[in-house]
Amino acid sequence: VLSLQIAQAIEPDGVYERGLQRVGLKLSSEHNVDVMQGITVSEVMRPVEVIDPTADLKTLRDLLHDRHRRAMLTSDASGCVTGIVTLSDLQDAYDREDHGANLCVGDIVINEVFTTHPTDSLWVAVRRMGQTGVGRLPGIDRGNGKVVGIINRHDVVRAYNSAIANRIRDLHYAEQIRLHHLTGAHIFELNVTKHAP
Repeated sequence: VLSLQIAQAIEPDGVYERGLQRVGLKLSSEHNVDVMQGITVSEVMRPVEVIDPTADLKTLRDLLHDRHRRAMLTSDASGCVTGIVTLSDLQDAYDREDHGANLCVGDIVINEVFTTHPTDSLWVAVRRMGQTGVGRLPGIDRGNGKVVGIINRHDVVRAYNSAIANRIRDLHYAEQIRLHHLTGAHIFELNVTKHAP
């Protein structure tokens, strides 16, 4: 602790940042707000698939295949989530000696479901995924408790990449405005296609 305090007193910017400054690069002192905090769950949530707990495993298999899903929810008559069943749960059932012949969805469903809310920031949902070790979270309406969608890790990565691309575009545009203000220069961007004259 003492050596850290002495190092910070001598070189407040840190060794790595000081090295960048020596070659003419200065990092901004402003702390950028995490892009994940500016996105809500509802912006990346996809429609959710619900299956009746009494359905047989063949029906579950066909629905997962036809709708390109890796998980489905079960719900009660009022629309509240009662469980989640994943492709790996189905595979485990088929790996049994009887190949799950006498099982229905309700027999293999996981009843402990971790959820999120559409109004939560994406960062809250990501943190919940990390804390619970799950790969997907159903979105539950705060008002009536009904499921309105679902997010998974792929949705999170897609939203993050999109937010980063938007941030870079905004910074690029801001630099163009700054350059025009300082020098009067104008920047024009033209898309040149392959084999263009």
